[in-house]
Amino acid sequence: RNGGKLFYSFYAWKLGETLLQAGHAADCDRLMSQAMDVCLDQQDRAYLGELLDVQGRARQAMGDLEGAEESLRSATSTALALGAVPARIRATTHLAQLLVQSGRGRAAFDVLDKMLKSVDKKAGFKGLNQALVLRDSLTP
Repeated sequence: RNGGKLFYSFYAWKLGETLLQAGHAADCDRLMSQAMDVCLDQQDRAYLGELLDVQGRARQAMGDLEGAEESLRSATSTALALGAVPARIRATTHLAQLLVQSGRGRAAFDVLDKMLKSVDKKAGFKGLNQALVLRDSLTP
């Protein structure tokens, strides 16, 4: 009964990733908005951080850097509130990359450093390694 709800948000997340990789950022953004509406209506928050992260990257690809930053910051705080560590690491890394792209390297370092202080750095997670490498490249 509830598995269908969980599957929907997972499927929307992965479909959004695929649309984004195929260069269909506007379709991805639209799908993420619809998926978040459905998930919130159904009180399904399991992949909400991932949906916000993908939406942020879609908006970045469309050139909406302000909207991208807003979505990525929401993804980071949502993942933190839900205890979704991998989603938080991915969203924070994407946010830091956006900040670097917009010339705010110090802010990028700060958001990564703050997030990494609360994460076990010995965990073998690809996203964690990317965050560490990015932070180290920004060390003032």
